[in-house]
Amino acid sequence: MGLTHVQVTIRNPADAERSWAGAFLVDTGAIDSLVPRERLEQIGLKPKGRRVYGFADGREAAMDITVAELEFMGEVIGSTVVFGKEGSEPLLGVTALESMGIEIDPDNQQLRKLPSIHLKTSEGDCMTAFEVAVVLLDSVEEHPNADRLELARVGGYRSVVPKGKYRAGERVAYIPENAIVPEDLLRSMGLWDGDAGKGRLGGKKGDRVRPVRLRGELSQGVVFKPGADAAVGDDLAAAYGITKYEPKLPTTMSGQVANVGGFLVSYDIENIKKYPDVFVPGEMVVVTEKLHGTYACFSYIPPPDSASLPADLPNGAVLVASKGLGAKGLAFKDVEDNKNNLYLRTGREQLRDTGVWRRVEESAQGPVHIMAEIFGRGVQELHYGLARPSLRVFDVFLGPPATGSFLGYDALCRTTDAWGVDRVPELAVAPFSEELIEEHRDGPDTVSGSHMREG
Repeated sequence: MGLTHVQVTIRNPADAERSWAGAFLVDTGAIDSLVPRERLEQIGLKPKGRRVYGFADGREAAMDITVAELEFMGEVIGSTVVFGKEGSEPLLGVTALESMGIEIDPDNQQLRKLPSIHLKTSEGDCMTAFEVAVVLLDSVEEHPNADRLELARVGGYRSVVPKGKYRAGERVAYIPENAIVPEDLLRSMGLWDGDAGKGRLGGKKGDRVRPVRLRGELSQGVVFKPGADAAVGDDLAAAYGITKYEPKLPTTMSGQVANVGGFLVSYDIENIKKYPDVFVPGEMVVVTEKLHGTYACFSYIPPPDSASLPADLPNGAVLVASKGLGAKGLAFKDVEDNKNNLYLRTGREQLRDTGVWRRVEESAQGPVHIMAEIFGRGVQELHYGLARPSLRVFDVFLGPPATGSFLGYDALCRTTDAWGVDRVPELAVAPFSEELIEEHRDGPDTVSGSHMREG
């Protein structure tokens, strides 16, 4: 394979006037991009952490990293950048390429843009997936309140671990929150209470991974040492029998469903701690409150596509689905057996009876998908002082799932205002920083002030 170079401009996200441009070698064997240290320091970038990287000859080394803006082929992204040795050749890694939807044409070794950036896996899941990934520990830090404990970092997550058991750069398996861990693995990890006959984690059986504070420090997820044959990037969930926790749905959240094929948008949101570099410090972001309820999607499918929909749907052309149903291409039927269904009832009361659906249909240029949180009394344990369930919108997707797009925040505000439907509470519009997220993550909820904020 020949060598491919591309002209890249790298900028300091905190000061866009400070930049450097050069020819970068496209290296599809490298995860992150690399720039000579002197070039990064020249534009005012300083290390924000260290990561352990593997080399083709089998060596491993901890290297300084930072976050920068990269511009090439008419696009700009924020990306992790590695501090290379003085005079080293700049490398453009695969993460930057994939973020822009760019690949190398195998016939001529030139970069080409794909028509779309894929958010779905082959199984159809949108963005997020449950996995127990083998990773390299980013760091192991001292626990400020315990002599026998340490804090192991995996991306943006921290896991409290016994002192001296792990080291930075070591290969571990990370079990995320809301995982169910089998008894044999709990025993091998020292997390089994023989007297109680259950695990030492959360849930009735003590087998559910939940965030906890240990000596004042938040522990998110569990790490363990995998077998010698496990490679970085492997998913060990099936091999160790680790599954995702799925709460049992009450009868008001279940009911008769219809298969609506590919008309629904599969949707989920990742925790920012899994992708700590997804935002560039200083870029403008919107922070909204996470309400503790249940996700619902309300989709309007106009003619002529609505003619192929099954019978017994609300208004004949409206699809109502939970997160789980939407991922499977299923929607609730509007039939007598479903008269108490939470999703259908809330849609009738707050979208149909208030005239919102009429306004949606009148303004629609194609399919409209409204993503909302249903919350309040009878939904989850937090009722927000509401006597009945309420609905707040947080996203709108226009067009068919394969070719449509989400509204930007300004367009979302204009559109939902025109429809007369409420959005989730807005907490801040400000330049992104870790401090900004920490500031708004906790505190009383902004709907009633009677609960601690969910997130």
